[in-house]
Amino acid sequence: MVIRTNQSLLLKPFTLVTSFFAFMFGLIVTFFIAGKIAEMEHVRLEAAYTLAFNETVDAVIGKINAYEEMLRATQGLFYVAPDLSRNDFANFYQSLRLEENYPGIQGLGYVVALTPEQKQSHIDAVRQSGLLTYDVHPEGERKYYSSNLYIEPLTEKNMRALGFDMYSDTNRREAMDRAVSSGQATLTEKVLLKQDGSTDSINGMVMYLPVLIDPSETELAISQRKINTGWVYAVFRLDDVLKDVLAIHKNVGLLDIYDDNADKSESLLFTQTGEASDVSFSLQKSYEVGGRTWSFVGQPDKQFVNNMSRNNPLFTWLIGTVISLLFALVIAAIAKSRANAIRIASQMTKSYRQNARRLALATEAAEIAIWEWDIETNIIMLDSMASMVFGVKPGTERLEYSEFEKLIHEADLLAFRVAVEQAMQQHKAIEIRFRIYHGSEIKMLHTSAELYFNEAGQILSLVGVSYDITEDWQHQKTILETEQRWKHALEGSGAGVWDWDVTNNVVVLSDKLLLILGYLPGEIKGQMENWLKLVHPQDIERVTADINQMLSGEKPEYRNEHRILSKDGSWKWMLGSASVGERDAQNNALRVIGTKIDISWRKQAELALQQSEERFRNAFDTAAIGMAIVGLDGRWLEVNSALCRMLGYSEEELLDKTFVDVTHPDDLDLDLDYLRKLLNGDLEHYQMEKRYFHKTGDVIFVLLSVSVVRNERGEVIHFISQIEDVTARKSESDRIRQMAYHDTLTGLPNRRLFDERIGHTLAHAKRVGYPIALMFVDVDHFKQINDTHGHDVGDEILKSVADRMAQCLRQTDTLSRVGGDEFVILLTEVKKPGDAKGVAEHILETVSQPLHIHTHNFRITLSIGVAIFNGDIETETVAELTKKADLALYEVKSAGRNGVHVFGSNHLNAESNFS
Repeated sequence: MVIRTNQSLLLKPFTLVTSFFAFMFGLIVTFFIAGKIAEMEHVRLEAAYTLAFNETVDAVIGKINAYEEMLRATQGLFYVAPDLSRNDFANFYQSLRLEENYPGIQGLGYVVALTPEQKQSHIDAVRQSGLLTYDVHPEGERKYYSSNLYIEPLTEKNMRALGFDMYSDTNRREAMDRAVSSGQATLTEKVLLKQDGSTDSINGMVMYLPVLIDPSETELAISQRKINTGWVYAVFRLDDVLKDVLAIHKNVGLLDIYDDNADKSESLLFTQTGEASDVSFSLQKSYEVGGRTWSFVGQPDKQFVNNMSRNNPLFTWLIGTVISLLFALVIAAIAKSRANAIRIASQMTKSYRQNARRLALATEAAEIAIWEWDIETNIIMLDSMASMVFGVKPGTERLEYSEFEKLIHEADLLAFRVAVEQAMQQHKAIEIRFRIYHGSEIKMLHTSAELYFNEAGQILSLVGVSYDITEDWQHQKTILETEQRWKHALEGSGAGVWDWDVTNNVVVLSDKLLLILGYLPGEIKGQMENWLKLVHPQDIERVTADINQMLSGEKPEYRNEHRILSKDGSWKWMLGSASVGERDAQNNALRVIGTKIDISWRKQAELALQQSEERFRNAFDTAAIGMAIVGLDGRWLEVNSALCRMLGYSEEELLDKTFVDVTHPDDLDLDLDYLRKLLNGDLEHYQMEKRYFHKTGDVIFVLLSVSVVRNERGEVIHFISQIEDVTARKSESDRIRQMAYHDTLTGLPNRRLFDERIGHTLAHAKRVGYPIALMFVDVDHFKQINDTHGHDVGDEILKSVADRMAQCLRQTDTLSRVGGDEFVILLTEVKKPGDAKGVAEHILETVSQPLHIHTHNFRITLSIGVAIFNGDIETETVAELTKKADLALYEVKSAGRNGVHVFGSNHLNAESNFS
């Protein structure tokens, strides 16, 4: 009796096993894809954090540099006025408004350097000025001393710091020495600062900058001076400085700042805490700050990761599992459909050849070619489907690898080689598409391949499967070409195109659309949310409502007029149109294709018609700054009350004038040039500082901003001007410059300004060959006057002497006060050398006229030394000319003062009478 087995019953377990393995394969693929997505998410997160971290670090360094610039301004104050008083320093501090502009500032001050021999005389001098309890502390004998002489603001805590010897503190001394040796601003290590009215200490730092104002070096340029006489310094609360920066750069996660030069226990300067994230990477950056090395160490916190993350791993796994199930079902269906073929094959033979034939039948049914590349022999072994898939001769079972490469299209060969090379280096599978020459045709193949290794881990072979996807490839290519054609057609009509993949929430914007809005490719990120952020806040609700109605099918298409933010900050009115191009079986939108057309010109015309005169008038009239509508002929067409108050005219008076009538003539050419560029279209707007004449004749400084208004044809019809009065700010700037370059007592140029002028004047004299003259002038017996009558009388005499000498000079000449009773005079373009002596004698005679100060009469005499450059010595230097004038002055003083001597002459004009 023959027992027959039911083949269908035997196939069911096979189908289940096959489906199970297909399901597991799908899970493995899902795991691989989830890993890749996580890897990409990590890279994106790292790039975003790197940008935020670098911006924050740069902001911190910029803030510290701002403190250094403030300290350099203070240093310059001492060079301008070496005899700076405590009140002068306090006034300077008030003008800086440090509490407003430099958060965390504790104090600004000046420390004087002292030798043991100078210490007691310094203390006595300060006590005589009114600080009766002043002393240098801490006590004790030291090789060098310093004393905190000036400090602002003069709070109770800062008062206690007066006289403190900062050089006695190791931390501060190290920074002060570095400042002297380098000439640059230097920082201390972290120091503990006391708060006013509290026993608590906070982290702080002191920044120092050396001051070199020794009288023996006043003749030298600042860069050449060697003798350190003190330091200007700033004390600031480090936490307040850094928190001020981090208030703007909030999204920086966990941040630690270290001082690499400090002891390990004191190296942490600042830390910003937060909830730690699972992200493992961190960033570190080092900068030199005030002669010290600061290291910034940052790591994204949980909030940063949550804000930046856009991938949901659970969603990825859920989709992967569903796909795996579907894949298993498909395999089961295929297995079932092949049931009869497998049953017949199994009945034919149970031998190895029958098993091989079964595999061949499967690959033939699927039209899949299986191949194996033996790495050692460089031979590729092909199965029977190779002739159909690769187009080789029927029966070809072996192929040299070089012959196999000849089948691949030259445009895809490099990509194939790179994929193979990366697979071997990284021990990864290959998944690639490439074209081949299939006889006279070109076909597209999809290839998957795996590496096989021996027990030692060496690569033995690469086994792959390839199948023909030419039909799908050509179909996709046709779709792409069709899309390109209709996109070009739409853009040719002036419309920009946008393509929204709803499933992945990715929007692709055409170059035309980006160009309309002024953006470059890549500036707007692909998510729909980023695109919607550009919609005007007043329009966004209406736009999203219309989009949702299109997606739900409530409306057949989307059509909306709204404003979009352009790259230049302006709002463009756009007409948006779109329709759903593809939906799934549940009618969910998968893809949306739309256009946007710039309708700004039409909306501007509509809005102009809708805008009421009353609203415009209210906005125009109540503006805090001056505003005006100016005609093309320069006449004021409309002006607001702020402008009338600024210029002192009534509205009727101003409308009867042009802007030219009130513009300072020196500023008119530049203003008119800008207007021409506006009319020619070279500029859309401009801004400049200029001067207007007030009705009273006074000059006021303004910041003028001008733009054009065009009609629907693009023609300019008038200008809109915004005018801000900056006279006060300008005056403050001029006052600071006056302090930096002029003597505070006489108002004359100081040594810094004189050094600049004499250098330029000598260089010019060499070029044109004109003689110039340099005079050194001393007031005779001035110390005797000061000691007898007091400094107030002495100051009045110096101002009177300066006024009388100035009356004897031309506007092109320079009179400068360079010391207590020392003046210098520079005569430019002297016609002949004898003229300089004549000017000096005229000054001598003018100054010697009786002078009445308070209740005393004085006759002031001068000693004048003159040096002349004839314009014919190319090697003459400022230093040589100065030395000659100084020697000539010495000759006058040696002869009894009250006279003039020209260097190189034997004649001395001197009188014997002295005051």
